[in-house]
Amino acid sequence: AQLKLAEVFASAPANYIITETKIEGGYRYALAPAAAKIGTVFYLTLADAVNAAEAGDTVELLSDATGDGIKIAKSITIDFGGFTYTVDASLVGSPNTQSQAFNLVAGNDIVLKNGTITSSVARMLVQNYANLTLDNMVLDGANLAAKNGKGNDYVAYTLSNCDGDTVITGNSVIKARVLEGQTSFAFDTYYKAGKYEDATVTVNGATIDGDIELAGGSLALEAGTLNGSLIEGANLAKGVVAKDDSFTATAPADYVWKQDGVLAPVIAKIGEVPYGSVAEALAGAASADTTQTGVLL
Repeated sequence: AQLKLAEVFASAPANYIITETKIEGGYRYALAPAAAKIGTVFYLTLADAVNAAEAGDTVELLSDATGDGIKIAKSITIDFGGFTYTVDASLVGSPNTQSQAFNLVAGNDIVLKNGTITSSVARMLVQNYANLTLDNMVLDGANLAAKNGKGNDYVAYTLSNCDGDTVITGNSVIKARVLEGQTSFAFDTYYKAGKYEDATVTVNGATIDGDIELAGGSLALEAGTLNGSLIEGANLAKGVVAKDDSFTATAPADYVWKQDGVLAPVIAKIGEVPYGSVAEALAGAASADTTQTGVLL
């Protein structure tokens, strides 16, 4: 019987993994399809593959899969291969705040590409402290949990950027939670979260479905679509927010886009036209109707 079992396992496809389950009186062995691989080495779960990966490796997802949240503390690429990874089990994060589907550790260069991450149990889809590139990725936070661990309403972030440089490109999509009556953001830009540096985020060829919280840090809106609003958060004045002329985004209340594309607080008005610099206000006054009054705020 042992020989036949060995023969069966030996003839199994390379992309199948032997699983072992302890039962009364011994163990049960079975074959299960691998969810991920690194090169020619296959792994039962995406988390297993990420844990086994070394710096510079590319982990490939082989099919739609469900599983635990994943913490990444190394410089790797995950190629989702057009598939969806759904976090429906244990979550990750800092001690006592394990509420995230993915947690990306500072000091690493991480690429997530060609697929979708989603969860209905996490309260934040991706907490990022690393240098992160999202390339042709969908971060689908539309169904993030309705309540926090204490059963209360909470502010949901699909992607929270607390450190590092984040680039959202390659037709990526960031979807905020859709839940009436509760505050949700597609992503934020954060200013000096504790021991960390300001986060920087670049949107270049992506769709943002939901609001963006401007909480310091830097944001460059180069190309793409914002189906939401820019919302003033704490420390906005300490950050730098800029957009290209081709990117459509309305400035938050009491802010205006200067001629160079940089967001600035309104400091003057000519009639009802706001300005973010004295120079631009003076230029506006020179060309304005002489009956209008300029007001320095």
